[in-house]
Amino acid sequence: WSKWKPWTACSKCGVPGVRMRNRTCQKPGSPRQAIGCVGKERETEACFESCPTEQVEWSKWKPWTACSKCGVPGVRMRNRTCQKPGSPRQAIGCVGKERETEAC
Repeated sequence: WSKWKPWTACSKCGVPGVRMRNRTCQKPGSPRQAIGCVGKERETEACFESCPTEQVEWSKWKPWTACSKCGVPGVRMRNRTCQKPGSPRQAIGCVGKERETEAC
């Protein structure tokens, strides 16, 4: 048998998965594949890998809304969106508030 090749990456992230490695049956001193070796050509094992952390950030705050009341105290608000850098699509994982309110 040749030496075992490195383990593959885990088949899933965030949940249990499987990884494997292979080796080749060969004649000593020859790179060519052979037959007749005793044992396994492939090994598998259970694995668990954390999923990569996505880079996310808040967009700039949108403008404040108009005051909710006229002539008496009211409230106005503004929003921002959690997104991946360079992407207009919404994401999750930003730390902080999505909406701010203030008296007006």
